[in-house]
Amino acid sequence: MPASLLPFLPLTGDPLPAPRTAFDQALRALLDDLFAALPTWATQMGFHGYDDRWPDLSERGRRARLALYARHRAALVALPEAELTPDEVIDCGITLEALDAFAFDDGVLRQGAWDALGYVALLGGGLHELDPAQGTLTRLEFDR
Repeated sequence: MPASLLPFLPLTGDPLPAPRTAFDQALRALLDDLFAALPTWATQMGFHGYDDRWPDLSERGRRARLALYARHRAALVALPEAELTPDEVIDCGITLEALDAFAFDDGVLRQGAWDALGYVALLGGGLHELDPAQGTLTRLEFDR
């Protein structure tokens, strides 16, 4: 059977720890959504559950990512600081800054609108991070 007709089955389990606190739950929800929306980034971060996908680079995909960033930013800001541990306060601030950077990239910088090399980098990075020896070369489907 051609490789392109086989269903994708991740070969790794979920590497994310089970959430224990409200901050953990918010962070887990964010990572779940970010990994689904940015599968090549997920691979780079060590999460291989979406190795068979590419990000949606359409205008609709960009707007969906902006809504994702805003939704998760609001959820993190809504966490009562008094209920967070000192480490979680720091981690929450770092996470908010990362969300702001993602939003800047998709909302203001919009590299794909003016720099074709961004697509070349996405393609190269998206393939480079996959390991054919581990059976994770699923973004590049081909007949053998």
